[in-house]
Amino acid sequence: MYSISFTYNDNLVNFEKRTKKDLYTDIIDWLYNNGYKFDGPLHTPFSRKVLSLDDIKNLIKTRTSYRLDHFHNISSSGNYILCNKFGTAQGFDDIFKMLDNFGISESAIKTKGLDQPQPRIKKFVDIGDDIDDDIDDDIDDIETDIETDGAKSDRYFLLGAWGKETGDLSKTYVDNGYWLNGWAVSGEDKFKNAVNKIPVGGNVVIKATYSKGGLSMMEIRAKGIVTKNYNDGTKLDVNWDKNFKSFKLVESRLGAYRSTVHELKNTELIDLIFNHSESDRVIAPTEFIKTPEKPKVYVKNPFRQSLCVVGEPGAGKSQTMLNILQEEGHKTLLFIPTELSTSMVVQYSEGKLRLNRLGNFIVKAYEYPDTLFTVLIDEFHKPMTIKRVNDELLQAISTSRYSGNRFLTLEVAEELMEEKLKSLGISEEDYLYHSNIRIPNNLGFVLLTSKPSVIVDNKDIYDRVNITEIKKEYYDESTGESMIKKLSDLDNIILKTKQEKDQFKEELKSRDI
Repeated sequence: MYSISFTYNDNLVNFEKRTKKDLYTDIIDWLYNNGYKFDGPLHTPFSRKVLSLDDIKNLIKTRTSYRLDHFHNISSSGNYILCNKFGTAQGFDDIFKMLDNFGISESAIKTKGLDQPQPRIKKFVDIGDDIDDDIDDDIDDIETDIETDGAKSDRYFLLGAWGKETGDLSKTYVDNGYWLNGWAVSGEDKFKNAVNKIPVGGNVVIKATYSKGGLSMMEIRAKGIVTKNYNDGTKLDVNWDKNFKSFKLVESRLGAYRSTVHELKNTELIDLIFNHSESDRVIAPTEFIKTPEKPKVYVKNPFRQSLCVVGEPGAGKSQTMLNILQEEGHKTLLFIPTELSTSMVVQYSEGKLRLNRLGNFIVKAYEYPDTLFTVLIDEFHKPMTIKRVNDELLQAISTSRYSGNRFLTLEVAEELMEEKLKSLGISEEDYLYHSNIRIPNNLGFVLLTSKPSVIVDNKDIYDRVNITEIKKEYYDESTGESMIKKLSDLDNIILKTKQEKDQFKEELKSRDI
């Protein structure tokens, strides 16, 4: 934190801010609001000269090293002053001179942090000395500041607008002046705390991250300022810039910003995104690399459309399925979640979150695209298991939605898995689907339960899976063999259509298994 304090009219005046720029502009605004005129010989030099918006636009035409965001709109008055040179002491030398000109001597001023060098981050590109290279410059878009309601804050947020069932909602939000946390709308608690922390005046953009042609992309679709936070974890009112034109950024690190809500603190990316110019890492649709890396071809698992195997205890469900999968050359994982499980794909162990057996099994499927991997989730009637599949794997167990694409929906699992996949050299083109971790085609799911009524009564699961019943008469206990020995045998008794499943559902009402 940086601070300046002094006494004015027998009152202690204290300014404390996270960045030098905010400290500088707050004091400039305070001087203006207390009658300081910003005139006389002190304000003849360009660094202390007050300019109009037209002055700045004319300056930019001849001095391309300057941009609108290099100037501060003094207390929203329409008068501007240069505020982009805080990597050196120049900016605060100017402040001390203005305060002294206002009758407050430098000897009476107490400061904190201003003599400490600011941390620096290596730039993506070399920038000339006459362009601001201070990483603490949180960019304020002056034109937006003039045209939108409400004071802007120095905080910047990336927001998602892609709904599971609705697709991209960017245009809906911009047209209607709001933004919604889609997870909360769906009844989930994800990102509610993050949404509640977005302040009125917060700078926001709607983004989408994805990969194309082997490149990591971020498309910025809308930009605005928050005018109201309902503090319900769900809704923000936003003054969207109706004249904003979407653009794309290309960076190797953009996959890290896939979350629905992300507060952006990397000052380089703040500059690129909130102070975008046409030359800033923008690629037109026709400019993607001409020879993109081809996605891997994964063999297709017959259980990409998951199969729920039902049957009474002792009918041989698990053994029958394991035998068939072994016969077909599948790598298998028999997975039974317990109360001690952190989630379906991650586990808290030794003080940190790690991928569990299922998480690592999915990663293995990516490593070996020519091999079939199948997960058998046993005791699928347990409420805890049903809930976790609903929360984390609901979009992973069916090809009936999203044009056959399947993906995970647990944020922390996605982050851990992406880190692992990147370390193995797996391309984003292979593992990302609309910023979610895709389930590869060579991996399938088989769900085992002795209580089919639990499945048919759960609409989300019931609508997404095929169903088959393994009966005791199919299994010879004396030989330990089942009549259902091959995938073709199994296929003959799988209920795939809605009509077949509904008929089975009605039949269940007349018996108790």
